[in-house]
This record gives sequence, structure tokens and C-alpha cells, in this order.
Amino acid sequence: MGKTHMVEFAFGGIGTNPHWDTPRNPWDSDDHRVCGGSSSGAGVSLWEGSAFVALGSDTAGSVRVPASFTGAVGLKTTKHRWSTAGLVPLSTSLDTPGILTKNVADAVIGFSVIDPGSTAPYDALLADMRSRSVSGLRFGLCEAWFEDCDPGIAQGVEAALSLLAKAGATVERVTLPRVEAVVAAAGEIFKRGGLAAPEFAALINDEFGDWKATLDPNVLARFEKMEAIPAVDYISRRNRLTALAAEADEALNGFDAIVGPTVPITAPTLGDVAQPEEYLRLNMAALRNTSIVNLLDLSAVSMPVALDAVGMPIGLQLVGRSGDDAGLLSVALACETVLGTASALLGTPPMVARN
Repeated sequence: MGKTHMVEFAFGGIGTNPHWDTPRNPWDSDDHRVCGGSSSGAGVSLWEGSAFVALGSDTAGSVRVPASFTGAVGLKTTKHRWSTAGLVPLSTSLDTPGILTKNVADAVIGFSVIDPGSTAPYDALLADMRSRSVSGLRFGLCEAWFEDCDPGIAQGVEAALSLLAKAGATVERVTLPRVEAVVAAAGEIFKRGGLAAPEFAALINDEFGDWKATLDPNVLARFEKMEAIPAVDYISRRNRLTALAAEADEALNGFDAIVGPTVPITAPTLGDVAQPEEYLRLNMAALRNTSIVNLLDLSAVSMPVALDAVGMPIGLQLVGRSGDDAGLLSVALACETVLGTASALLGTPPMVARN
């Protein structure tokens, strides 16, 4: 077992931590690009060969963002599916354990070992999931996730979905009013701090007061605002999200997954995030598509499907109904059978090849 670098208190989607060196994204051998957060070292550990399965926690995308940025597979489980005992709680309402692997088949193995509901041996579960075909699967496009993407990202995801359609899947390129409305409402709540911000502020003030003065400046700069969220606003958000989650789960009925880019931006360089204002902008952008899944208590998988315009990995996000983690993994495995694994699709990261 090993320990990888991560964002301080898991509060960030970029992957930097001022107390430690920032892990280097292996897909760019010229510029030091970030690996995504908060599980920033997890994706790198897979490509360097030091891990078969990397563990992380996902509160707004902390497993799926690094998976997308580093060309790995990331599984965000449904809340309460796996225990959070032993995890430092960023947000008791949203924290969910997850795993990163180099391909979906490895994720199935990791899932079968960890999941308390998996009673079959991993080889039997893998064989059963492999029997599922792409033909007949029904995917719904969340068009909001395709907006304002960096060059090559939307196109890479669209190309992957076209291949799935040719293999027999139904990809509905239409606006899904109920899904879009729920996504928009949850997105607005996320922009105002969601549930994680006030819960994190309470954690620091109640249990880690001595750490406050040395917190990451990018976190500390927002702390006063986080502390100032009124209790009535926090409770209102919780109630609204509970109602939205029920609507989202019902809207997903009939779809095997809602799909779109996992992250709409290219993995930034350290220089890109050096200024606090730019860090905040890129952090919000990195978590835009993933945070909705946590707020609505859904299951999700990010899987690599292409390289963007500057040669960095692109993730396809598959979002399933609450509790349907195993079913969603089987859908992802069927997709991987058609699209190929990261190694086959993307090749070897330049820094890994060079070393």
C-alpha cells in the first residue's frame, strides 16, 4: 500500500497543495501540468506502475477530475454505498469513496473486492458484466456539459459517442428539459458554495482550528465567505437538493446513462493557476460537470476516450441512477469494449515513455 499526494483537506479540483510539490501530469513532458484534484497523485500512480487501484474520495469530482486529466478511469459511488469511516470529512453530506484504475475491467475488479454488496468472485462478476453489449443501450446527452469546452474536448467526446452509436447504442442528441433544468438548478447551488463549503468551514473551526492560519491560500481566501453562509440558506439548499435529486433519479428512468465531457477544460499548467483569480476560475470550471452528480446523489464513471487539441486526455462521464453503481460499471465496460482501453486509445504518456 502507498500514499499519494492530494489537495489539502481535499478542497479543490485542480490538484495543487502549497505544502508539497504538485504531482506532474505525465501527458505533457514539456510543461508542468496539474493532475486534477483532489486525488492528484492517484492517476499518476497508475501510469507509473506503482498502483493497480488508487483510492480517493469524491465530494464534487475529486476522483473523476484527476481520472479525466490523467487518462484514467474514475468511479464515483453512490453516497452511503461505501463507508466513509476513517476519512477526514470535507462534507458529511457529499463525501463518497471512489477508485481510479487504468481501465474499466480493473475498476470492476476493485469494485468487487471493496463493495459490500458484491458476493461473486471478481472473475465471475467481470465475465457477467462483459456479457452486456453496447447494442441497445440508451444514452442521453446533457447538452449543458458540452458548452464552453476547451478545443478538442467536445469533439473528442462526440466522436466516441458516434462510435457507440455505430455499435448499436441510441444516443439522443436532444435537449432533455427535465435533466437540463435539474442540472442548471444544482449548478447554481454549487456556484454559491453548495453544501461542502459551509460543512468544511465548520470542520476547520470545530476540529482543526490550529490549521486555519496555514491553510492553502486559495482555500483561506474563500474562508470568510464560507463561514458567513447563514444556517437558513444552508438548510434551504439541503431541502432543495433533496427534491432535485428525486427529480433527477426519475428523469434518468429509461436511460442507461446521461453522458457528456467529464471536465470541460484542458489540464492547466502550474503557471495558469499561479494567480488566485485564475485558480478560482479554473477550479470552478474543472468541477462544473462533476459536482452536479454529487449534489444529486447519482453514480458516475469517467473513462478516457481521446486526446484534446494540445494532446491531453479527455474523459467521457457516464452518469447513472442512485444505487446503480454495478449497472453503470457494466455499461462503461461495454463502452470500453467498443472504444478501447486508455492504453490502446491514447498510447503511453510521453513522460512514462521517456523514462
